[in-house]
Amino acid sequence: MDVEDLIKDHLGVDKNIEIIQLAGDASTRCYYRVDNNGQSLIACWSEMPEGEETFRNFLGLQEIFKSHMVPVPEVLSFDIEKGIIIQQDLGGNSLNDLLLSDGPRKKYLEQAIDNLIMIHKIPVSQYQDKAFTKLKFDRAKFTFELNMTIEFFVEKHLGLSDRGTWSKSFEPLFERILDEDKMVLVHRDYHSKNIMVYEDKQFIIDFQDARLGYPQYDLSSFLEDCYYKFPSEIKEEMISYYQKKMDIEKKNFRKDYDFSAVQRILKALGTFTMMKYKRGKDNYLPYIPYAVDNLKSICEKHKELNGLSRLLEELKIES
Repeated sequence: MDVEDLIKDHLGVDKNIEIIQLAGDASTRCYYRVDNNGQSLIACWSEMPEGEETFRNFLGLQEIFKSHMVPVPEVLSFDIEKGIIIQQDLGGNSLNDLLLSDGPRKKYLEQAIDNLIMIHKIPVSQYQDKAFTKLKFDRAKFTFELNMTIEFFVEKHLGLSDRGTWSKSFEPLFERILDEDKMVLVHRDYHSKNIMVYEDKQFIIDFQDARLGYPQYDLSSFLEDCYYKFPSEIKEEMISYYQKKMDIEKKNFRKDYDFSAVQRILKALGTFTMMKYKRGKDNYLPYIPYAVDNLKSICEKHKELNGLSRLLEELKIES
């Protein structure tokens, strides 16, 4: 039985109804829009058992987010054995679409920051039995992600081979952003394409990889988004807005933000090029020039990142 028939069988709908496969993201999951007796639904499918852990994480986090008023799509039904989750259809407009058409309006950004704060304020201590509390942005996780950047971006995409020098340039990042006492629950992939806008309200999607980490990770993921170039003054205003709402001391916050941003952008470069060289998808490559330029501008502000800054300055990136 093919995927579309699996979905129709799960919903108990006529075999002749049309199912539309939606454009995919960087994951291996597949998404479909299906008309269920006049109600439009989104079906997510993944190969089992490979996707089982991810699906269970998604379902568990969806319940937790919902209980803490974080706006997420409703889960209407699921069948883990068949790899199916049926969700509320939030339409086709993301915050990225809104930003590209209307610009970075304050109300859009503040709503996104407010929703992010709700995630960061979830009391992790209440969920010590949940899988996400066992996952952290620790040295092993950062090393894995940065090694992916070296393998796919530095070596395969740029054709460079000095792995040791690049690895050494990452060391200051580990020293700065591995303080477990400051960790909160983070979304892990919070950017404008993972925020849907439906009936003038933002909904957060793609949160199944949430784990413990620096709050600056999510904030920089959003404001240093490779898919949309925020003006520097907007970034600063939203960073201040976040700090004020979270009542966080300004001391070291901005520097921690920059170091988190550097790690996050490096990880994105690894993902963009991995999609090209491992999965044959080159639609992320146009975002590389801005990502590299942004990295350069952040690194040059901090002497600890001089080694990485020099490596970046030597790169020849075609726009």
